[in-house]
Amino acid sequence: MQHDNIVKLHDVVHCEKRIWLIFVYLDLDLKKFMDSRPEFAKSPTLIKVSNITSTCFYCFPYLFG
Repeated sequence: MQHDNIVKLHDVVHCEKRIWLIFVYLDLDLKKFMDSRPEFAKSPTLIKVSNITSTCFYCFPYLFG
């Protein structure tokens, strides 16, 4: 799946009693990203809900299709 709101999983490593999930590298977390964008300051809740909804609609066919 490729979507702006989905972090890409590169690899899964299984060692004894542990599982390591290797994701794409992000140089900042969501809070830092939102603080760096002025449009998030206007309506952060609306933007979060919009992104979550968009991602759910994108994933729905993969999960339940």
